[in-house]
Amino acid sequence: MLTLEQVFRAQAKYGVGLGASGVDTIPYTTYLGEFRRHLTDRTPTEFYGWSNKKQDDFTEKCITDFVKKHHQPVDGFLDEQNELMIDKLIDKLREDVVDSGILKLGLNDPEVQELQINDCKTIFAVKGGLATPYCDENGKPLQFENDMELHSAIDRLIYNPNGNTPRMTTTHPIMNTRTQKKGYRLSALDSSAVTPDLKPGYDFPATTITLRKYSDTRLTFDNLISFGAMTPKMARLLRLCAIADIKIFFVGKTSSGKTTLQTALLDYFLEETFKMGIRKRIICIQNPTEMLFYKRSPETLANAYNVLHWEAQDVDIKLAEDPTTATMEHLLALALRHSPDIIVPGELRLATEFAQVFKALKFDQRVLSTFHASNGQDALSRFASELASLGGNMMDYMYSLANSIDLIVSQNRLDDGNRRVTGIEEVTGKILDGGIAEMNKIAGFEFTGEVERDSSGKLVEICGNYFDNGKISERLLQKFYAAGISKEELKDFI
Repeated sequence: MLTLEQVFRAQAKYGVGLGASGVDTIPYTTYLGEFRRHLTDRTPTEFYGWSNKKQDDFTEKCITDFVKKHHQPVDGFLDEQNELMIDKLIDKLREDVVDSGILKLGLNDPEVQELQINDCKTIFAVKGGLATPYCDENGKPLQFENDMELHSAIDRLIYNPNGNTPRMTTTHPIMNTRTQKKGYRLSALDSSAVTPDLKPGYDFPATTITLRKYSDTRLTFDNLISFGAMTPKMARLLRLCAIADIKIFFVGKTSSGKTTLQTALLDYFLEETFKMGIRKRIICIQNPTEMLFYKRSPETLANAYNVLHWEAQDVDIKLAEDPTTATMEHLLALALRHSPDIIVPGELRLATEFAQVFKALKFDQRVLSTFHASNGQDALSRFASELASLGGNMMDYMYSLANSIDLIVSQNRLDDGNRRVTGIEEVTGKILDGGIAEMNKIAGFEFTGEVERDSSGKLVEICGNYFDNGKISERLLQKFYAAGISKEELKDFI
C-alpha cells in the first residue's frame, strides 16, 4: 500500500486525467484509446489528401504533444523509481499508430513468408513452409491488445492516399487487397463472419487475416535447383519451354510455389528475348498483383519490357455483370484486343475465368497461368468441369483442352516445408477410356515411403527421388524447332 506521502508525490507528478486515479497505473490500451480520440478530434478533413510523409509528421507531433501533456502512470512504462519512461511510451504509440505495430517484426524478417492471424491473440508466422507461433526476439508470443487494434494495424498497411482504401464491414466482411508499400497480398474476413470461441472470457471478436509476403529478391531456376525443388534437367526443359510457344499451366495446392516458378520462367523469357532484341508483348492480369516485370531506364523512365500489368478487382455481384468493370473475366476478354503475345492470368478461380482462358486457347493464343489441381489429369478434369458448369458437354471440353494445352507442371509443398516439382507432363491430345486425358510424364518426383526425423521425433524430411527420363512428342518438338531451338539443344528430350 502506498503511503500518504507517496500518494501526494504521485498526484503531483502525474496529475489526474483520463479518468485515472493518479495513483493506480492505467492499461496501455486505455491510454492508446484516449490518444486515438485525441488524434481523431485534431485531424483535419484535408489529412487524407496529404502525402504519407506529411501525415506521418502530423501524427508524430500529436503523439509527442499528447504524451508530454498527459503524464499518466501507464502500466509497463514506469521505471524502478515509478518515473514515466516518456521516450519508450512515444515509441510504442508511434509503432501502434504510425507504423505496423506488432506486425513490423514479421514484415521486416526476410525469413517470414506469411503471417497467419487467426484472431487478435493467435498469430502464426510461416518460415520455410512451416507455421510456428509468432514471437518476439525473446520467444514471447506477439499479440494485439484487442480486435480493434488488429483492424487499425491492417488499415495502416493498406492505406492509400489516393482515397481508394478498401474496408471490411459487417455487411461486406470479405476483403482481398495488397499492402501499399510492398504490395504484399492480404486476404481478410471481418469478425462478423467468424465464429468466436464460445467459452466466457474467450468470446472476443476474431477477425482473420492472411498476409502473404513476396521476397525482395526473385528466385531463379538456379535457386530452385539449389533448394531441391527441381533437377537441372527439369530446369533446362522449362527454360526451353519459356522461349518456345508452349502453353503451360502450373498447378498445385496453396503455397506450393506455382507463382514463384511461373515468375522465374517469365523472368528468363524476358531476359533472353531482350538480349535477342525481341519485345514480345505480355499482359499480366492478377488479383492482387504478385508478379511485376520492369526494367526501367533511369533517363527516360520507360520500361524496356513490353509488359502490361493489370489488376482485377472484387466487385459486387451486380456490378460484375457490367462488362466495363475490371473483373478478371472482363480483363481477360479485353486482353485479346491489345495484341498480346502471351496472356498471363493470375490464379484462375471462377468458371467464367476458365471460360475466357478457354476462348483464348481456341484462338491459339499463348497462355501461362496457375490454378489448383493435384496433377496433369486432375488439372484437365477440373478445367473441363468448370467449363461444363456454364453449359456444354464435359467430354467435348476434355478433347478440346487436350489439343490446346501443351504442358502441365505440378508442384507440392510437403509437410517438411520443402517444395517439389512433382510432375512435368505433356498433354498428348488423347482421351483414355474413363474420360481422362493421356499424359506423357516427362519428369517428376516419387516418394520412397521413408522419412527422416530428429532426436525429438520432429519431421525433418520426406524422402523421395526425382526422375527425368521421359521424351517429348513430335508435336511438341515442332514447336521448339519453330522457335529456333535446335535438335542439339533438345537431345536429352528426344
